[in-house]
Amino acid sequence: GGGIVVMLASERVATWFRFHPALVALPAFIVYNVALAWWLDLTGELREFWSLHHPSIPFFGFLLGAVLGLSPTILAMAVNREVTAQPLALTMAGVLLTFCTVCWEELWFRGVALNLMAARAVGPVGAAVFSGAAFAGVHALNPSIRLIDAGPNLFLAAVLLAAGYFRFRSIFFP
Repeated sequence: GGGIVVMLASERVATWFRFHPALVALPAFIVYNVALAWWLDLTGELREFWSLHHPSIPFFGFLLGAVLGLSPTILAMAVNREVTAQPLALTMAGVLLTFCTVCWEELWFRGVALNLMAARAVGPVGAAVFSGAAFAGVHALNPSIRLIDAGPNLFLAAVLLAAGYFRFRSIFFP
């Protein structure tokens, strides 16, 4: 519930100041997670899962994400010559906004709330499944996504990211 409030408030604030919502949502979700960790006495988990005890994880996570994200474009260019005639619009602003969006989504779905569910309610497997269902469900708010088609992939991706979060004990993996 709190994540939806943060997301909607971020969009409203971004509209007022004419910023992209991702630039407002990322710091808002950082503050939300820190406040939630403090309120629920999960600051130890926050320190553990947000530390840079494995500094290579963010680099390899970013590299793997870039490969997965660019694979459809590269495949399309290899199969269809018309696609190669169109310039790829990779700008620094686009990369920054995408990075901010991915970060705030990870903080929402694999932040302190996931630790709370794992530690005090349903365990890591149940928390990963619940997080996956919530991730897929929230995407139903996006009018351009057909949940019937994309829902299973969104659910499986979220479960995989939560499993990586617990396995490597780092928010930087997802």
